[in-house]
Amino acid sequence: MKNAKLIIIPLFLCGGFLLLTHFTMGLRAEHFAIACLILILTWAHSKTRRLMLTLLPLALFGALYDYLRLIPQDHAGTIQVFNPYFIEFLFFAFPVNGVWILPNDFFRNHHHIILDIYFAIIYSLHIIIPIAFAFYLWLKNDPARYHFGWILLIANIFAFLTYVFYPAAPPWYVELYGMRPGDFSIPGSAAALLRVDQFLGIPYFAGIYGHEAWIFGALPSMHAGIPTLTLLYALRLRLTKISLAALLFLLSVWSAAIYLRHHYIIDLLLGAAYGLVTFFVFEICPASFISKRTKTLEKLRT
Repeated sequence: MKNAKLIIIPLFLCGGFLLLTHFTMGLRAEHFAIACLILILTWAHSKTRRLMLTLLPLALFGALYDYLRLIPQDHAGTIQVFNPYFIEFLFFAFPVNGVWILPNDFFRNHHHIILDIYFAIIYSLHIIIPIAFAFYLWLKNDPARYHFGWILLIANIFAFLTYVFYPAAPPWYVELYGMRPGDFSIPGSAAALLRVDQFLGIPYFAGIYGHEAWIFGALPSMHAGIPTLTLLYALRLRLTKISLAALLFLLSVWSAAIYLRHHYIIDLLLGAAYGLVTFFVFEICPASFISKRTKTLEKLRT
């Protein structure tokens, strides 16, 4: 009976996910890949089943973000264009040749292809690094592997809710459209990453950012929130070398977000705050529902 449940329940859930996705937005290759990976890890061995449970919240994070594209635009809040720009200007503008500009504006005219490529790689790793960290925790059989994934998911759910109720325009929007009211119908932009596309001769980043699920999700920046959570867990587990690497990665991602003109500094600060608050509330403070979930997952792994 137990083996039958291990076959039927995952198959039912993955099949339901694929059907729902097919009828709502259309299936893509990555949807099949995720479903197949979940089934393979579930059925292969008890150890790989633990890996599946470790990575499951990260897969849910990706699926939930993808489903943001289904939210009716008239259910979203008013797109914020001026307010984020004004706050950024108030706190972080600096003079250049007698003209006050934002950090994003500075890098629009000061860039180099080596930095373009470096920051493009760093910026693209913001979800790969936490997956690698979760995989490391699984290899070490550390119970924190469950906490890390679920708390990362919770932080991102809070961020997604913010995107819907307080959609905020990224810096590139102001560059392209000025202070005109936000419009959900416009395509996303890869901003400075387009220089990498031009260098490579392929529209790689243009294709990715041109089909974003939610264009006006600049505030908070989970490019800051996710690396912050990774660093906090590395510190909590006293993984010195990994903590140093996580800190370097966090600083690099923050720099990339500004250099590539995808985020304001205030976006990054708020993203880090989402990570900090979620970590404090659900990891440091007593969190009975996390403990119960962990015990349940431990029972399911065998």
